[in-house]
Amino acid sequence: MKKVSIFFVFVIFLILIGCEKQQEQQELILPMVIEGTDVPNEGEPIEVTAHGLILTPPKVTFTEGITQESVSGTISLAATAEDDEDIIDFVLYINGEPVAFSEDNATLHFEWDTTQYEDGVYTVNADAMDELFAIGGARIVVIVDNSDPIADAGPEVEGKVGESVFFDASNSVGVSLYGYSWDFGDGKTQDWGREGAVHVYDSPGTYTVTLTVYDDMGKTSIAQTTAHITSP
Repeated sequence: MKKVSIFFVFVIFLILIGCEKQQEQQELILPMVIEGTDVPNEGEPIEVTAHGLILTPPKVTFTEGITQESVSGTISLAATAEDDEDIIDFVLYINGEPVAFSEDNATLHFEWDTTQYEDGVYTVNADAMDELFAIGGARIVVIVDNSDPIADAGPEVEGKVGESVFFDASNSVGVSLYGYSWDFGDGKTQDWGREGAVHVYDSPGTYTVTLTVYDDMGKTSIAQTTAHITSP
């Protein structure tokens, strides 16, 4: 009973050390053999020999696919895994869901049709595990954006010379936060603003106001409205 008790406690100690090193250094300490010899009476020293192995996880690299923060359409993804030990599992995940499994446990290929996914932020992981259960991986965070923005410059407005005129593009769709650029028709512009704009005209007249909007992929949409400005 003494021998079994010492063995159990010592194994748990090694596993805890291994977990700590795996988090800080991406290394795993795997207990291999623990031997107790000539177990003495209670209160006397015991000789224990422990043999352990420090392992490094597989090295995973994306070799093809996402090169920018935002993507659309179909993207070809490819990754490789290398390790001193045999790799037994190599899987590609999108937001935690497995979408591709390596046939040779060394390479991964996947044609990602992003049009089948809602626009938003996605995490792509390629994770490999070797025969000693060391795990390594690579990760990419990307924005899927397949929808074109739609500009809406709002209704026609009326105002007087020297007074502020307000324009409202809040009904535009799919526009980045500062993706609103206005041309007020009098030679003055406002670039990279928010959905609302304020302008003061110096002369009476009817002005064509042009709104250009941009989404996170750089796609654009244009809409126009009219400003009727009279003398004060």
